Amino acid sequence: MSAVRRAVQSRCLSGLDGSSKTDIRSFSLKTEISFPMPETLTSAVVWCLVLAAAIESFTCLMRFALQLEATRDTCFLRVLTFGLRIHHCYLGLVIVAAGALLADGLVMNWLFIVGTACVLSDFIHHFVVLWLVTGEPEFDLFYP
Repeated sequence: MSAVRRAVQSRCLSGLDGSSKTDIRSFSLKTEISFPMPETLTSAVVWCLVLAAAIESFTCLMRFALQLEATRDTCFLRVLTFGLRIHHCYLGLVIVAAGALLADGLVMNWLFIVGTACVLSDFIHHFVVLWLVTGEPEFDLFYP
């Protein structure tokens, strides 16, 4: 066991009163929200799939329940993006790159999971859901 891991364990396992124990596999923010750390590739993939399903559910709600279409309803952005359509997979790629370049450890893991979930959700939305429902993927790179 490395010296760093022993130091983290001793710090996490000793509570303020000496009796409480904190799981070293969790990450706590100052607001006391705890995010479990994915310990294996399988758990990271499961988290990614769950997040992708949640993002895709929200996307389908916006598209089918609220009748919003990105090409039609965000065409005013064409001037700001030089005509390029912004898909949420682009945001996911930026998140993955930020995690790879700027973060380490747990933050990097979660940025990679969230970014990959955004990319996966966009591909599922265009190449599965929209293809089945509308007959075409509607993956436009530029506004018409």
